[in-house]
Amino acid sequence: MGTGASRHVLGYATGYGVAQIAPFVLSLRAVFRGTVTLVVDPDPAMLEFLAAHDVQVLHRGPVTGWRPHVAVERLATFDALLRRMPADASVLLTDVRDVVFQADPLSPAPTAIEAFEEPGTCGDHRFNMKYITALAGPGIADVIRDQPALCVGTVAGPAGELARMCRTLLMLSARPRSAMGGAFGADQAAFNIAAHLDLVPMERCANFSRVATLGLVDGAELTIDGDRILNPDGGASPVVHQYDRHPHLHAHIRALWSVDLPERRQVSAHPVLSRLRRHMESIRRRMPELR
Repeated sequence: MGTGASRHVLGYATGYGVAQIAPFVLSLRAVFRGTVTLVVDPDPAMLEFLAAHDVQVLHRGPVTGWRPHVAVERLATFDALLRRMPADASVLLTDVRDVVFQADPLSPAPTAIEAFEEPGTCGDHRFNMKYITALAGPGIADVIRDQPALCVGTVAGPAGELARMCRTLLMLSARPRSAMGGAFGADQAAFNIAAHLDLVPMERCANFSRVATLGLVDGAELTIDGDRILNPDGGASPVVHQYDRHPHLHAHIRALWSVDLPERRQVSAHPVLSRLRRHMESIRRRMPELR
């Protein structure tokens, strides 16, 4: 394990209960002694659990004006946190609910932004292409169609470079179509645009390197050896993302890290209003934007 000096893992975990984040926290603390910071809801059980495992906590503050989806909103929080760190601090920006750790995620320390590939190209992912086209137009979408699909859910690098990346992704997400740019999926599209148009210098890392992104991998190729999830080549990546897309891996992780915790997600205090809000947002994204 590392010493924890200038090493940080940052994640957004609003909307979840303890059971949903326990595998992330417990597996990370088994291999990592650096600083861990999560943005969470002010739930007493959550706060008690995180304090017991030396996880720093932030709460979402009030937002006025443009309120994008949390997947885009988190970029602003990450930027603010990253700018408080030494520029050369090693940082992992990561999803929380579907990520677990099998070794120190920041060893060796990244020397540049590392963008991790998913199976397939941008053009193979209809969801990606929808938002790439919405954010940058069909011409740009065609330019990067054949480039590897990169996942914004796990990104490693020096703090200073990651902060600039977050600001660039926010700019791409906000313009030219703020309705589409604030939606779920815009962060992924902006990330691929920034990487493949060299708006942000990045090292493009193959799947199953520092990170294994498993959502589109054939589950029959993913096995378990003791406590470790193995890649198709028999190796084990330090960070495993999207394990929950495969029932046998999900069951393994739950048994390993959260078997005694209730399998429940936090429920909105106003579920009808939440559904209505999502419906209206969906309608707005289908309407032409006024210029």
